[in-house]
Amino acid sequence: MKKSTLAIGVIAILGLGYVGIAWHTGNVIEAELDNTLKNITKQVNNLQNDVEVQITHSNDEKGIFSTKTHIKIIAQPDPITLYDDDIIIHHGPFPLAALKQGTFSPQMAWLEYQGTEKSNPILWKLAGNRSFVNGHINLSYSNNLTFNMTTQPIVLSDEDLIYQFLEGKLELGQINYEVSSNLDYEKPSFSIFIDNLNYKRHDGDEIKLKNLKVDNKIDYQNYSFEAQNRVDDLFINLKANTNKPTIVLKNFIMDYKLANKTTGLEGDMDIAIDAVNYGKQQMGNGTLELNVQGLDKSFLDDYTQISWLLDSANNSNITNTKIDIKKFHWHNASGDFNFSALVDIANLNQMTIYDRDIDKINQLSINLEAPFAVMARFMSQIEAPESEQITDNQLQKTNNNLQLMTQMALSRSPLVTFKKGNTSGIFSELDYLKSNDQVTINGNKISKQEFLNNLNF
Repeated sequence: MKKSTLAIGVIAILGLGYVGIAWHTGNVIEAELDNTLKNITKQVNNLQNDVEVQITHSNDEKGIFSTKTHIKIIAQPDPITLYDDDIIIHHGPFPLAALKQGTFSPQMAWLEYQGTEKSNPILWKLAGNRSFVNGHINLSYSNNLTFNMTTQPIVLSDEDLIYQFLEGKLELGQINYEVSSNLDYEKPSFSIFIDNLNYKRHDGDEIKLKNLKVDNKIDYQNYSFEAQNRVDDLFINLKANTNKPTIVLKNFIMDYKLANKTTGLEGDMDIAIDAVNYGKQQMGNGTLELNVQGLDKSFLDDYTQISWLLDSANNSNITNTKIDIKKFHWHNASGDFNFSALVDIANLNQMTIYDRDIDKINQLSINLEAPFAVMARFMSQIEAPESEQITDNQLQKTNNNLQLMTQMALSRSPLVTFKKGNTSGIFSELDYLKSNDQVTINGNKISKQEFLNNLNF
């Protein structure tokens, strides 16, 4: 047999095999389309309480490599048609539409969609006579479903009657939104990215941001979630309604996690800010690292968005709560403020938080470095946010007043000192263990009884 004949035969067999796989995938899609849409509808409605979404399909036409169906999406109670058009679902294992998007892993189904002029003529025009929204939905052979949506930059103004509620102008840059989960919706993830937003009202109030990114991950099986939030630039000017100075944040990051453990809720929070401007004042930069273990769910009752997590929490096994402020650091032109603390408390909840019972504290550790110069600059800037600069005389006056008030209030307390090396401020190093007979305060050891007497419990 000639090599060319053999090659043609191999290609034919592979081609027939691919057609067979694509046809089988089409049958699976057709059989599961009802269940998939019902599940998607359920999850969309579970994510919010404002509207009830209904998603239906009709007029299915299955081919070898694709299935055509008509999708209609309606929002209740005031019926609003969000989508009413034909879509094409491309069958796997390697849909051409997916390959064009740079996805080379096997996919059971790939659906691309885009807004039409018919579905929303106003947004079509605002987007420059093109589709305002484009995206795709793909289903892998491991039953992972991903929904991706990208919008075009637009400008909305109250000059259009339907946007009069804006009382100004809203400039929206490109937005990318993605949801990913298995079909059972056990571990969904959500992300949104906005490259630019500028909302300005006629009264002068304004909010601007650049490169906002939010990532959320939920694990319903293990009762946990985590979030990562970032924004490169945030500008807030609400003088017209609050009479407060403008606030500018640079490179703001906030990450947090929360999980339901057998010994109570457990969580972490990390915050970092590269720069903060308050009015004309450059306030500095800072970080916060916090860990909590054995937290009673009563402290989070107001957070209805995580009710699914709180409802599963069983507080009966909580014996003690640990709050660990690993680091709070703030730097400004006058120096650095540092604070860390660890407290281990027995039976802490909303009913016992104000108990003045030292026996409930198993451990208490504090490290405070608060130079007067750093605090005086911060206070001076807050008092004169619109000044071009803070003078040396202003700083010295605030520093003197701060030292006077502090020493009047704390001069008799053995818990603090007012000098560390050549730096004046409030300093404290404390290590207390319920099981130890002595307490270490600023390098000195005193009896536990003397320590308790000074706390005035």
